[in-house]
Amino acid sequence: MADSTTTTISATTMYVHKVVINILVGVCFLSFPSGTAISWQHRNMILDNFCGNCIFALVSSTSSSSSKSILSTSKSTSTLSHQSCRRRRNIHFRHRVLFGSNNHNTEKSDNNDHPIIIDGKKTAAAIRKELEEEIKNIRNEYDGTIPGLAVVLVGERVDSATYVRMKKKAAAEIGIHSVDVTLNTNISEDELIREVEKLNSDPKVHGILVQLPLPDHINEAKVLKSIKYEKDADGFDATNIGNMWLRGGEPPLAIPCTPAGCIELLQRYNIKISGKECVVLGRSNIVGMPMSALLQSCNGTVTVCHSRTENIPEFVRRADILIAAIGKAEFVKGDWLKPGVVIVDVGINDKPDPTKKRGYRLVGDVDYDEAILKASAITPVPGGVGPMTIAMLMKNTVNLCRHSLGLSRLRLRDRLHDGEYVNTTTSTTTTTAFTL
Repeated sequence: MADSTTTTISATTMYVHKVVINILVGVCFLSFPSGTAISWQHRNMILDNFCGNCIFALVSSTSSSSSKSILSTSKSTSTLSHQSCRRRRNIHFRHRVLFGSNNHNTEKSDNNDHPIIIDGKKTAAAIRKELEEEIKNIRNEYDGTIPGLAVVLVGERVDSATYVRMKKKAAAEIGIHSVDVTLNTNISEDELIREVEKLNSDPKVHGILVQLPLPDHINEAKVLKSIKYEKDADGFDATNIGNMWLRGGEPPLAIPCTPAGCIELLQRYNIKISGKECVVLGRSNIVGMPMSALLQSCNGTVTVCHSRTENIPEFVRRADILIAAIGKAEFVKGDWLKPGVVIVDVGINDKPDPTKKRGYRLVGDVDYDEAILKASAITPVPGGVGPMTIAMLMKNTVNLCRHSLGLSRLRLRDRLHDGEYVNTTTSTTTTTAFTL
């Protein structure tokens, strides 16, 4: 009878001890402030020692007849508790980086942490929500003024029509007035320019976008040049590009959408740019060159690689931040990458895949399956940079509307905060010093 009672008490004691250890370990972990400068390995060591001390205390306070049983149970509990803490740690880490309670460190540890997946869909949705509020403020404070975006589509290309439809949907979602100009493939260059000039004169249109590519018989550069600087929704006007590159002086009224989206992603995930080695693959006027300008404006040390660069892998291996915009499917391999690199993959390419209904799948310029083993943060394809491009087109349109009302622009970044994201959409009347 005594043995039975002792066994029951020991079993109850073990259960209570297990619960207490799990609770105390969780409290110990969560008690570290999110901004505490302590590595994950150090935290794991502290937790291991904590669990071990608890076990030792329990064993010491238990009768010798039950010590082996309790020790075995406690070790199992310690292992489970530690694994549980690792899961909580990863969740907490993702939350910290997404909501900006600490800067992301590009030095990847050796404890098998999963990289941060930089979610362009969610970030773009957050930006659209901010812009929706800004549009409401403008409408309420400025006699019903609504930002207006005109999109000119020439011809019947399926991909171009799809892009235009997506832009219209995003505009309608946040309250931007949308103007559609759909023209026949055979329209002459002069006729197209006259259509653009009509939009230049329309006070309800604040931003104009001509969907590219245009038919072969039309000079794209000449058409784009006909768009007024004050209505350049794509940010490709020479004045906008020049002001973006210059240090000081007037800020650009609009910034090329895809590079601006990349910067937004980095900042909203609190990934530090200042002082980091930034490598840009590609030197196009649409992505590569404006991307390098924006990274430099955030105090990054920038290298641009292109089709004539020799030994590209050696440059990539130096990168703390890699922007891939070279237009080649899975061009960047895992063994090119520094452990802990942050990867923003701008590329979108078709790769044959017989398992897919359409016979192919979309991939980026980086081999994702290899890169994810090295990266501390990475954008997926699709779902990374793509949604951001349209969100930044909407932001450009709102900024052009603000400019027409004599208001300062919504900032892409705050120079005073060394590139950290600051929400500046709370007021339509505050003027600020020049920032990109």
